[in-house]
Amino acid sequence: MKSFIRMVFTCGADSPQTQMLRPPVDLFNRKEGISSVSPFTLQGGPFFSTQAATNLTEQKLNKPASELNGREIRDTDYISVDMLTEHIRIGNSETTLRLNGEQYTLDFLALHRSIWLTPNDPRPAFSVPQQLSLLFTNAEGAFAQICIPVEIGGTAEEENRALRYWLNPDLGSPPGDLTVNDLLKVNVDPVPFAMLQYCWQFNTGQPDRQLRPYTLILMNASLKIQTATAPPWLVAPEVNRHFRFGMILHAMKPNLFHSVITHTNTQGMSVTEQTREISREQMFSSDVQTTVAPSLYSVKKRELVGRHSKDEQSKKVEGFVNPASVRGLQNVKCYPIDLATQVDDQGNIFVDQTTNRALTLDDVKEAGGTPVMSYEVSSEETKKAASLFSSIRIWIFVILFSFVGLVFVVVVLLYIFRGTTAKASSAAGTPSVAPSPP
Repeated sequence: MKSFIRMVFTCGADSPQTQMLRPPVDLFNRKEGISSVSPFTLQGGPFFSTQAATNLTEQKLNKPASELNGREIRDTDYISVDMLTEHIRIGNSETTLRLNGEQYTLDFLALHRSIWLTPNDPRPAFSVPQQLSLLFTNAEGAFAQICIPVEIGGTAEEENRALRYWLNPDLGSPPGDLTVNDLLKVNVDPVPFAMLQYCWQFNTGQPDRQLRPYTLILMNASLKIQTATAPPWLVAPEVNRHFRFGMILHAMKPNLFHSVITHTNTQGMSVTEQTREISREQMFSSDVQTTVAPSLYSVKKRELVGRHSKDEQSKKVEGFVNPASVRGLQNVKCYPIDLATQVDDQGNIFVDQTTNRALTLDDVKEAGGTPVMSYEVSSEETKKAASLFSSIRIWIFVILFSFVGLVFVVVVLLYIFRGTTAKASSAAGTPSVAPSPP
């Protein structure tokens, strides 16, 4: 199997567009076409650097929209309600996601109701009521969401450390070795997940209608939190049902979204009006669709998290998750790597996992991969570049060797000359100089 980075995902006018993000038919039921190479790289900053959200409010109507009798909604119809924010943590630039050859930054973490909750479903992605999401955005405004079920129960050993510190402020600040990557430590190995790429349309009917790429990475395995650890707001059904992810996203980015409500006026006509009631607009629907096909993965937990398990702490490997484009690099470093032909413009190295050897960029392109290159490189140009690079190295070596040799010869000649002069002076004697008469 060969590892490649993906092409950049974009949305155009002819792209399939959706206002509601729906699951594919039979998600996770497919047994073939499952990749063992992660499509993303999570570089998690220290968990203590994420801060609890504060001072978030929600604008709500003070009466049901159906009671407005079709009249225009006025400012006096709204009341401000403080949002519960223990379930939201603010991200920062210390945590980044590498996906489809692009860099994303963590906006926030949130615990919320399952986006496609289906009770009694055998798939954890659908049956577990609570989920944790990491929401990222890039410079172009594209979204990327990693969504993980959170199961309440289990033992202290099974409990996720990052969640434990999040939900128990009495424990104090999280330890320095705890990173955002630790939130990917689910209870199975390898980790099954799906990646879906939508062209999400929102602010429909508004002047600033938006169409943005939205990549959803949905885990089909759970994090665990002990029953004694879980706070009431996480488990109480009457509270949990209001923690919809769309509501949280709208609250965190109030200047991006114009929420809408639809109600029936006194004449029986359906009326859609722009409001500030952010919890009304939904972005996920459990109705299945066949337009967006999932990519399925089953990846070793160690590669997602970037560290060995807790029982191997004495020899754990700190650092980044192995990116898909350099998977197996620990087995490649013993072989020579040609910078001109085997490294793309962003430093990615492509590996043939059957031989654990680096591939040339031409091999990657022939196999359907997409190296990040500032221009197209033909086989002949690649050979010329490699030859030129080798020639430059040779000439640099020759020049340095010649310079060192020249310095050595000069030093030897000076040494010989001074020795000869000293011997000649000793043999001839040194004439004394008579003092000048006064």
